[in-house]
Amino acid sequence: MAGRTGKHLRMGGIYLCFLAVLLVCALMLHGIYILYAADKMRDEVRTEREHLLSQELLQVERYLQEIEDVENTLFLSERLQNLLVERSRIDYLVYADGRDLLSEYQMGPYGLHAIDLYVLSTKTLVTSSQGVFYHLEDQDAAVYEEFLTKAGNGFWTDTYQGREPKLVARTRNARYLTHVQPVRSLYSGKVKALMLVSVPYANFEKYTAIALENESTAIFFGETQIAGRLPESMEGQQLLEKSAEMDPFSAKYSFQYNWQMLLSRRLFLFIGFVALLFLLGFAMIVLISEQRVARPVNRLLAGFRAVESGRLTEPIEQTEDPIFGDLNRGFNHMTEHLDQTLTALVDEKTRAKELETRLLMMQIRPHFLYNIFNNMIWLTEQKQYEALESLVEATAGYYRTALNGGEKDILLLENERQLSCYAVIQKMRFGDTFDLEVRLSDEAQTCRVPNMILQPLVENAIVHGFQNLDRRGHVELNAELQGEQVWITVQDNGCGIPAELLEEIRSAMADAQEPSSRFFALVNISLLLKLRYGEKAEIYIDSTPGEGTKVSLILPVEGEA
Repeated sequence: MAGRTGKHLRMGGIYLCFLAVLLVCALMLHGIYILYAADKMRDEVRTEREHLLSQELLQVERYLQEIEDVENTLFLSERLQNLLVERSRIDYLVYADGRDLLSEYQMGPYGLHAIDLYVLSTKTLVTSSQGVFYHLEDQDAAVYEEFLTKAGNGFWTDTYQGREPKLVARTRNARYLTHVQPVRSLYSGKVKALMLVSVPYANFEKYTAIALENESTAIFFGETQIAGRLPESMEGQQLLEKSAEMDPFSAKYSFQYNWQMLLSRRLFLFIGFVALLFLLGFAMIVLISEQRVARPVNRLLAGFRAVESGRLTEPIEQTEDPIFGDLNRGFNHMTEHLDQTLTALVDEKTRAKELETRLLMMQIRPHFLYNIFNNMIWLTEQKQYEALESLVEATAGYYRTALNGGEKDILLLENERQLSCYAVIQKMRFGDTFDLEVRLSDEAQTCRVPNMILQPLVENAIVHGFQNLDRRGHVELNAELQGEQVWITVQDNGCGIPAELLEEIRSAMADAQEPSSRFFALVNISLLLKLRYGEKAEIYIDSTPGEGTKVSLILPVEGEA
């Protein structure tokens, strides 16, 4: 039972990986389906709103056409035509009858604001509500003469207000539109007058009532909004705009997509089906893995434990397993060859010294990796699987960023992950006796720096700075962008460096011409910066005994993600 439990614990991480992959695939399928449903919903909602907008403009156009039809009916009236007859003297009764006629039409069912008739022959303005103004002054008559020159077959304007005789202008507001149209005599066919029919903006409000809840629409005459409303802020709003056939009328429709509509029964059925499908797949993966992976892995682990204890001559039992058969044979061959190599290395001290020197120059050191493996073995023996999982994840994260796909540069944001993983690994070795705090400005996160250039500085603080320290260690790394340079500082609260030794370090950094094993990290980093950036990069070190050490790097910004 204990062996089976241990096997399940060892395979738990693999199963979690499988489950994570399946969950990601399921989420991707759900995402694709939701995107498809959202796109379809957007098309349907937009088409529906375009239809509503077209209906609104159609009703506006019908209303405007009704106003023009009223004018055409009024033109045919004998009472109005009597006003167009040229007489030697003004017939005041005819003009009074004309005023009454206009008033009757104004009081009709179309909600007219006013009807004005300007008679050319006498320069007289007949209004539906203010009476008759005989013989307008030239400046007032000029307004109607100007309208007449561009009237053509008639047009709509919003500039009529304020251009009337003073008595009329005082009783009207500025929120109405006016249709201007020349009036011809039925007897001579000549233009004898100018009619101006005004309608309030308010008459158009009823055509904006078709907007749905939490949506709004507005009618425009040119750039002027004459009815409806639009949100003060258009953030998150969708806006449709359509022009009417009667220029320059147009309408705008504002709405938001209701994403809650996506949460339909069909979506939940799809999610349930996919979830069931992937759960069945996960169960099959677990079953196959138990039979084809867990048992061979146990044999390999037994072989590793034998190597760990120094028994290099105990081979793994050979099987015909198509997956692990070659691996087992390779492992046996490796242990045999390793035993021979270790024996040969005992007699090759000179060669071992050369190898040690080369390993010292490598950033990813076997000694560091050896300590990690020892910690993993110890955690496995102590059955501290959560700590083991944390160490494995940190090691994977550290070497993933350290290797960096073969790239020599790394983003500071990725470098932060590398240092975080490194801190977790070192805490397994030194215990939870220090903290690492990394602060990157938003601009500095996407700056690129040479890979593995910061880790040795953090290592110096942990290994040397906190040695025999009677307080909790703290390492703080800060990076910020200043112009075309990125400023990086690594500061600790460790034991500091004596003044004489600090001068030696500074001198060695300044004279660095080749890799050195003395003051390894600082000298090699200084040399790397000289080779890479020349005079564009700088490195400084400051330290106060008993208080801590601070290393500052100033690097040029060569590229951003």
